[in-house]
Amino acid sequence: MRLRRTIVLIMALLILVTGQSTPARAAAATEVEIEASLLEFDPVSKVYKATGGVKFTSGDFRLQAETLVYNQEADFLTAEQGVKLQTLAGEWEGERLDYSFRDEQGVLTAFTGKNGDVFINGKTGELIGEDILVRGGSFAKCELPTPCLKIKASHVRLVNDKVKVKRGWLY
Repeated sequence: MRLRRTIVLIMALLILVTGQSTPARAAAATEVEIEASLLEFDPVSKVYKATGGVKFTSGDFRLQAETLVYNQEADFLTAEQGVKLQTLAGEWEGERLDYSFRDEQGVLTAFTGKNGDVFINGKTGELIGEDILVRGGSFAKCELPTPCLKIKASHVRLVNDKVKVKRGWLY
């Protein structure tokens, strides 16, 4: 009886000790592909710095820019100079993009783009999942530099292929 208790106690301790020393599995890392003229990687901080014709791909998220900094641990990127972004929500261009893959949120400055058959531009475009909030923007149904009908608004929210406007006016 005493031998049986000792064996059970030893097995319980082994299970507890083994469970404590086993590291927790990290969430599956998103596959990322980066192409550039120059690509630097710091293995300690896990930061990629790319310059010159950068192409970044992660699933349906496709990005082109002149410079890019991607932090692998934070799953966060900053792209600058001629940013072109293609997602399931549409195609966008701007001067700078800060985007968190973990939160699926980001901000694109000097924002222009197309969502369905609507052409949009604004000071910033906030990407929130599949939604886009354009601040200080305008939109039109044609791509002409001076469209015949243009709507300007303080807030433009794109949800799927619909445009929701706050404080908007025609001009």
